[in-house]
Amino acid sequence: MHPFASLAREPSGSQPALSSNLHPFYNLILHFFLFQAFDTGPWPRMPAAQRAKILHRLADLIEANGEELALLETLDQGKTITQSRSADIPQTVSHFRYFAGMCDKIEGSTIPSELEFTAYTLREPIGVVGQIIPW
Repeated sequence: MHPFASLAREPSGSQPALSSNLHPFYNLILHFFLFQAFDTGPWPRMPAAQRAKILHRLADLIEANGEELALLETLDQGKTITQSRSADIPQTVSHFRYFAGMCDKIEGSTIPSELEFTAYTLREPIGVVGQIIPW
């Protein structure tokens, strides 16, 4: 069981569920560890091909466990099981595969300059980000 699972409840209130509805203090701790993992963990120094392999593997695991994850999504968000099965889980798999493909596509580019300087843009991961997505 996830260490914070007891802090969140599924919509009926009877079962613990992993959710973003954590107490702000625990949310802060969770985010601290996520940022710390990005800043000091192996991910930013890992070769792009290895990051892609991990994200592809995660997509495979989500797809293989799609039915269970769809049920958890339905319990957590109150969506219909049909919506979770036909949209949420397949889109999640698709997003992980897309970003796995992007791992080795992020590179810098040289920008033309009128002066005798070289200007370039280097795109690189910035770390953990969060989204608020209304539905």
